[in-house]
Amino acid sequence: MKRSIFMALLLGQPSALQAQYQWYREHESPLMNRQLDDVRLREAVDRFADCSVKRNTALAERYILVDYNLRYPAKYADKLFDSVCLENAVKMSGAVTLEMPSALMRYAFAEALVRKELRAGPLADLNQVSRLSHPSFDPSEYTGKEWKKVSTAKIETAKVVRQAEVALSHFGECVARADPSASYRLLMSGPASTQETAAFRSLAGPMSGCAEKGVKFKLARSMLRGAIANGYYRLAKAERGPIKAGSIK
Repeated sequence: MKRSIFMALLLGQPSALQAQYQWYREHESPLMNRQLDDVRLREAVDRFADCSVKRNTALAERYILVDYNLRYPAKYADKLFDSVCLENAVKMSGAVTLEMPSALMRYAFAEALVRKELRAGPLADLNQVSRLSHPSFDPSEYTGKEWKKVSTAKIETAKVVRQAEVALSHFGECVARADPSASYRLLMSGPASTQETAAFRSLAGPMSGCAEKGVKFKLARSMLRGAIANGYYRLAKAERGPIKAGSIK
């Protein structure tokens, strides 16, 4: 029997994030929950990302650090989707194929880069790092000629996905700044481990404080970790130096 994994790990309450989750749900394999549990799914993605980053570290770095408003250039993502690593991850997880939303793929590579390059200890001197750039959302971008033949439903889904990317980008930086030590412990922990649970407990306050005002949502651990990893890695690679008052909020 063919088995397929779709990494649909974003869970939400009624909000912009809920619509994104619903889109993922409609596209996932109905066999997923019967074949592999969450821990094995997460381990498979980690295995794939670690392998891909090891084989092409420089490209993975560019993929995470590139200007957010370039929408994560497909040329980077395509080259990073290493077929050898994919085959190994799939075989070891007992699946036939491994698919994931673009946001989760980005997050998986960010976590892999943190594990590979930043194991020495938590980030320091973040008060010397200016606020990071973040993706933007402009509804007018979805009215151009390239969208003329796209259904209204798909356009609305694209808008929701983009809004979620914007919110999670800000969220990840905010949490990593608020508690870099607990963020480090989280990103060094294994899926569903006691260390992961303890780190999430330590980050409960920062995560609550960093959530976008007026938006109530619940994210699966993979998405929370990934968003924090994305912010953590970008902060680690950002320039240090004197910053202007008020540049960090």
